[in-house]
Amino acid sequence: MRLFVDNGSAFRSQHLSLVCAKLGITLIHARPYHAAAKGKIERWFRTVRLQFLPMLSEKHMLI
Repeated sequence: MRLFVDNGSAFRSQHLSLVCAKLGITLIHARPYHAAAKGKIERWFRTVRLQFLPMLSEKHMLI
């Protein structure tokens, strides 16, 4: 399993690296200033927002 992210500070954190390592997930960062790679990430987040999140009800959310 792999997680492809951009270079934002949230994605460069030690915490995310540790969580991915514990779950066996390879953390992959996009190359800086590489628009084609970032487009893939943005498209994935758009799909999540439009197709996945609307299917969740309040009982699925942790409060």
